[in-house]
Amino acid sequence: MGFRSHVLDRRALENYFTDAAVKAVDPTGAALGPFDKPNKRAKDLNGSIALHMSRQDLESTDLGQFLASL
Repeated sequence: MGFRSHVLDRRALENYFTDAAVKAVDPTGAALGPFDKPNKRAKDLNGSIALHMSRQDLESTDLGQFLASL
């Protein structure tokens, strides 16, 4: 079928958010550790937090390397 997949090294996409991106949306929030469970509030803010991320924020992660390979 020609599609590629990748099993992430971290628990979820929220675990790739930087502390700066989280704090830009929620000043009382903090970035999650690699295996911390995202909470409901974090899920609701994902889109807004992602807008504060750059490609460079992900380049050194497995997710960034996978996206670059597409």
